[in-house]
Amino acid sequence: MTSNATPYHLRVLRRLVTASASRAQRDVSGVLADIDGAELINSCLDQPNHRLLSIMAAQSYRHANGFDKISFSRLPGSDVRLRLHIWPGTAGAQSDPDAHNHRWAFVSRVLCGALANYNYAVAHKQTGEFMRYVQTPYTPEVGSTFAFVGCATLTQLDAIRVAEGGTYSLSAQEIHRVVVPENGYTATLALELAPTRDTADLYTASSFKQTGVVVDSPRFTSDEVRDRLTLLRDRLHQGAGT
Repeated sequence: MTSNATPYHLRVLRRLVTASASRAQRDVSGVLADIDGAELINSCLDQPNHRLLSIMAAQSYRHANGFDKISFSRLPGSDVRLRLHIWPGTAGAQSDPDAHNHRWAFVSRVLCGALANYNYAVAHKQTGEFMRYVQTPYTPEVGSTFAFVGCATLTQLDAIRVAEGGTYSLSAQEIHRVVVPENGYTATLALELAPTRDTADLYTASSFKQTGVVVDSPRFTSDEVRDRLTLLRDRLHQGAGT
């Protein structure tokens, strides 16, 4: 019977999809809080022939804001997406990430380490400290593009510090940026709800985005995904004292 049991990662995804149907972030937070992070990772690592790792690798990459984005595959017919965000330490953490919003609302749980989430109010103006870009969603055929649409000023509303085991959530429209300790390893488990917008906004003080130029970050290999999952699992075990 054990060999025919549904793998843990699929059971987790099904629970999250069910919880997200209500679009109540507290429902999703409750499911995220109950997930055994090490068991979730083991469920992916233990799949035969590493086929699951290959599928995950095709959707996983180093994000421009300095973290590794590891994507779990979606359930058929669902727009809900579960991801790991991993800041590996000094070499991987960007000290000044760009403020942005998303096409989806999301809920995130800190598996290990800590972070600070900064939220902002924006005023769009003809002149301003920040340049606003509109980002199109990524597709394998096209990649993603940015379009400069004007300037803006940002005013910090709050700074929420989230310790290991804590959760935070944002709507699709809220503008934020995440900062992690410079020399620390931090990993979060984030659930993206179904998209409610066609594009997202990014605010930067440097003009590094060229309008219309396709941006396509190199995808990880299955070995790179396995190595990152293995390191995270080991750190979770260390934190649990096992």
